[in-house]
Amino acid sequence: MHILLSTSSLLLFYTAFLLNEKNEAIHCRPHFQPYRKAAHNRSANRISNGIEARKHSHPWQALVFTIFDRQPTKCGGSLIHWTNQNASGLVLTVAHCLLNRNNNAGQSLARASQIRVYLGVHNAVRLNANARIMRVTAFAIGDYQSFSRQNDIALLKLKQAVPYDEYIRGVCIPSLSTDIPSRKQPCYVTGWGRMNHGTQKATVLQQIEVTAFKGVRCSPHVNLTTMFCAGSTTEDIGICMGDSGGPFVCEEDGKFTLYGMVSFTEGFICSNAYHPAIFTKVSAYTSWLNQTASAFNDAM
Repeated sequence: MHILLSTSSLLLFYTAFLLNEKNEAIHCRPHFQPYRKAAHNRSANRISNGIEARKHSHPWQALVFTIFDRQPTKCGGSLIHWTNQNASGLVLTVAHCLLNRNNNAGQSLARASQIRVYLGVHNAVRLNANARIMRVTAFAIGDYQSFSRQNDIALLKLKQAVPYDEYIRGVCIPSLSTDIPSRKQPCYVTGWGRMNHGTQKATVLQQIEVTAFKGVRCSPHVNLTTMFCAGSTTEDIGICMGDSGGPFVCEEDGKFTLYGMVSFTEGFICSNAYHPAIFTKVSAYTSWLNQTASAFNDAM
């Protein structure tokens, strides 16, 4: 049997095909490609001793403010690509950013109403016209252990899903079986934390290119099932106070995957070549993410 389509029907079909093709290409892929370190003078490097990221080349980057009684806590986060839609309402960050350590009675957990998520931001002081400020309606944290830093993960549900554009896009999540990336993959950490061991904080998004290490270079206190460490063996670069929750992403064939989140450094304000930073291993929490996201949907 032959089916004849009118010109208008063919046009609609072709338009739908192009839209679908565009939709397929947009998630986990930045419109603006990140700088590679080889393209920059190393002396221009100052996260700690990083470079200013190319504007909107990390479109999943979130700025997470938790507003306690005193000065707000500023952390990083990542808008994650969770459904087949070109929009997302889920942000991944670390649990310790949602704890109020200024409380005289001990640590207290934030309320959803105290959390704000900024997306599409490059300059954290002067927001551009493409930035979005989102309220959080619910969140969940893992079984966080403050002493060992175990399960330093939190999932935030935004008031509404944010459509993808050139400036805001979700990043892919690794599967449960995914190991830390190979040295051949370019991997980046981004954030607005301190620029060095001093008090100067970044106003524009900073970027470093790092390598995930196997256990031999990690502290013996690191649980390699749920954490990993990363840094550089050739440059004095690292993460600093204020970078917590920020993404550790790696690129393969133009697609970016969130392998980790900045969790902590050991005994120093900033990590360095001798003391790499420790990251929450996202692939270890795939089942938890599935359960939590489903619980958010069931509660709607």
